[in-house]
Amino acid sequence: MFVLGAIAAAVADNHAVGYLVASPAPSSTAETNAFALGAQLVDAHAKVFLARGDGWEGDLSDAGVRVVMGHDAAEPGRDDFGLYELRPDGTRLHLACPVWNWGRYYELIVRSIQNGRWASEDVRDGRVLTYWWGMSAGVIDIDYFEGLPAGSRKLAACLEDAVRRGAIDPFEGELRSQGGIVHRQGDRDLSPAEIIDMRWLNGNVVGSFGAGPTGEAGS
Repeated sequence: MFVLGAIAAAVADNHAVGYLVASPAPSSTAETNAFALGAQLVDAHAKVFLARGDGWEGDLSDAGVRVVMGHDAAEPGRDDFGLYELRPDGTRLHLACPVWNWGRYYELIVRSIQNGRWASEDVRDGRVLTYWWGMSAGVIDIDYFEGLPAGSRKLAACLEDAVRRGAIDPFEGELRSQGGIVHRQGDRDLSPAEIIDMRWLNGNVVGSFGAGPTGEAGS
């Protein structure tokens, strides 16, 4: 989402990008913030407008938004998926889309069983064991479409490489919410639990997961 946010800001020519909140889940806030921070990296003035419910594309169009992050994956009969540009004729020019490589995910699970790590994992009180695998492990990737400008594709390739190598952490540096509250200072890295449990939206996000703009993601 960080890389897709950067692409969105690079393609948009009016500092405005849209983000569809389909069904808020525990990870939705972190994904939204990662997208917003990616947009902010490329354009310090970028605003990410949230939308949900029926007629959401119309709401974004009224705000001048033409570049939108839609549903994560394609669904039968729908083409409002991935990152795309709303064209004047009402069609969508697809730019990029996140991909989950489930085969790679299960391969890593099986390897952890084979090398004995699975049995040694610290699982207490019957809690679910969560694996934190991403782009560097090959579990998550991005598909790019022909509609993406060549310059933006080069930018995405550079950011992808940096994220895979750990040279860029989407959540490094100072983090400020919509209310201007500083949620991270100094060089301390956020833990996976802190990222998943985020309950605030980044300062350049317009809107909320509920009704009306607010600084709290869960309202």
